[in-house]
Amino acid sequence: MKLFLILIFTITLPFGVVFAHCPLCTAGAGIGALLAKQIGMKPSVIGIWIGSFSVALGIWIFNILRVSTLANFVKIFLILVSFLSIVLPLKTYFYEIGSFYLYLFGDYGSLFNRTYVYDKFLASSILGGVVILTSPLISKIITKLRKGKTFAFQGIILTFLILVLFSIFFQFL
Repeated sequence: MKLFLILIFTITLPFGVVFAHCPLCTAGAGIGALLAKQIGMKPSVIGIWIGSFSVALGIWIFNILRVSTLANFVKIFLILVSFLSIVLPLKTYFYEIGSFYLYLFGDYGSLFNRTYVYDKFLASSILGGVVILTSPLISKIITKLRKGKTFAFQGIILTFLILVLFSIFFQFL
């Protein structure tokens, strides 16, 4: 374990400061996923934290690389690669199926009158990724409403508050 920590420290030492809350979000989301697994939360709750971890990791890698050409394409690519390479292998381990009944019109079995089955882990992982992507926008809106004033660690607190609220909702759903 000591060798692993020394290796991580020496790998990240040459990089400059990353101007975002993503390193904290990445570490916190990873720890949140581990804690959720340890205390026996549902796979859909673990999916929220793993999805947020994977997207935050993709953003963090993009910020470390500081790519200037085709920046938006590279950022989206890194986020997708990070998400797919973390979530898809874990999908078989945290397998949970959910269903919902859509009843709008038509006979049963038609497109708008059918029972749909979905993978709860994958859906909640996507939700966790969306939370990580939208929480900076929500933080900017709150700052604008407060006339430019922020409180300490506003971004990280807001992100984890949203993740915890979704986790509580999915745990009791």
